[in-house]
Amino acid sequence: MSSEEDRWTTKFLLKEHTEAYEVRYDKPMGDQPTVEEWGMIRDFILLPYMLTMIQRNIDQLRAGREIFKNLYAALAEEIASAIEKDMFTLRRELTRRSIHITTGEQDDIVLNYIYRYKGYSGTFGITREETRAQMGIRLARYTKDVWAKLKK
Repeated sequence: MSSEEDRWTTKFLLKEHTEAYEVRYDKPMGDQPTVEEWGMIRDFILLPYMLTMIQRNIDQLRAGREIFKNLYAALAEEIASAIEKDMFTLRRELTRRSIHITTGEQDDIVLNYIYRYKGYSGTFGITREETRAQMGIRLARYTKDVWAKLKK
């Protein structure tokens, strides 16, 4: 053995110190989000954009001169309320699962977000075209749910 190796073999190290070091400095690389959690991350990104779009449309409807503007605005407000409820539930679930998402670099084509999950940090990127497509799909689903509620 070299003198460097001898030096460390003679040191007394408590198990608690070893565990504390591993918790602090070892970052597990294998813990990636599940498919369900990827969907939650995507929804966390999309829902605020949808809510902004709905609020903008409500303001335009209220300022307009259409005959049914109050009806359309009420429907849009009902959709916005459902989106806000889903955002609240989603935030709570992400917090429970210790998934943290922050805004990353944005450009004209891709929206990038940084997520942290079980010590793993990565990026999640979604194109603006995919964002528009997914927002359309979700908006159709919310509209369908509101119509079903109104029919009852």
